[in-house]
Amino acid sequence: MSKIKYAIIGFGGIAENRLAKEGFASDSSRFQPLENAELAGVTDINPARKDAVKSLGLKWYDSAEDIFKDANIDAVVVATNNLTHADICKRAMLVGKHVIVEKPMATTIENAEELVKVSKKSGISLAVDHMMTNNSYNTKAAEMVANGTLGTVNDSCFHMEFCYGATPEEAATWRCSSIAEMGGPIRDVGSHCMYLAEYIFNSKIESLACVYLPKSLNIKVEDGAYIKFKMSNGMAGSAKMAFS
Repeated sequence: MSKIKYAIIGFGGIAENRLAKEGFASDSSRFQPLENAELAGVTDINPARKDAVKSLGLKWYDSAEDIFKDANIDAVVVATNNLTHADICKRAMLVGKHVIVEKPMATTIENAEELVKVSKKSGISLAVDHMMTNNSYNTKAAEMVANGTLGTVNDSCFHMEFCYGATPEEAATWRCSSIAEMGGPIRDVGSHCMYLAEYIFNSKIESLACVYLPKSLNIKVEDGAYIKFKMSNGMAGSAKMAFS
């Protein structure tokens, strides 16, 4: 079986280190080539990223449009800033490229619903990179809950906290400077807590309440938050996420 050829659109730190080097095994010093997939090329709006791409032996594309025009590319990974996700995903699917997109797939419900419609109509796959459901510890936790190893679980707590935005350079990034981008820890890492809770306990979150953490960072988005949620199976849970 021939390998699926991917291209990455957007080559920031996560795309380089987690997607290209690790996920697609482009770091040959640590990983063997994948059996069914191959990362063929990359583009980024910052031309200075070209050297990092070339160092991995990957093709540099000058734009996303150049990737869309390349018949050798079967699928794309969209790893750009949040506001651009919906437009890039839609354009990719309309030219027949399958799509994996970093969360969130869109910044509005309307745009997300439109992408689902385009995917269904075109028969092109659309997936959101909820990678925490593939973490070995998390899959083990889901298994233990499902088989009753932990007994009856009636409460849970999820944390994703790290320091980000403390320097002027980080504060200026879209994750810290733009509410419209759905930046900030609630959307950036809090979303991992939410979908992971639903995955581990095989139940949907029905309601939630949130309080913001006190401000200590000079950023436009929230520093962090504490969220209580209730699930359709009757279980309660909490999540704490922060950039501070």
